Amino acid sequence: GMLVSELDGDAQHDLPYLVADIGGGSTELASDTEGVESARSLDVGCVRLSERHLRSDPPDREEVEAAWADVEAALAGASVPIPLAGSLIGLAGSVTTAAAIHLAIPEYDDSRPASRAGRRHRSRGSSAALRC
Repeated sequence: GMLVSELDGDAQHDLPYLVADIGGGSTELASDTEGVESARSLDVGCVRLSERHLRSDPPDREEVEAAWADVEAALAGASVPIPLAGSLIGLAGSVTTAAAIHLAIPEYDDSRPASRAGRRHRSRGSSAALRC
């Protein structure tokens, strides 16, 4: 499963974190401890990945694996210190949708915060559950 929690202002500055903004065309990554240390734009947005790899509805296993391989290749060349991040702060609709799935929220609720933070090692279970 995924550990999802909101960070208050004090907690955000106690540990290094990675900010991910997943858009349609690209994903923006920035690492921060006491200011932005590195930032990179990757050509792996959710629409772009869908256009490149997902032809079936629902996508078959090979299509999903090709999309994951594309993301992993982009991350490998990102030069953002992802392994050093203690927390991942995700922004945008793709992240809030993943959090809503994990939290079993049946419909959109705009009274909840638009961003969530989670520990990377705990999020792998939720991402695996979304695979075909």
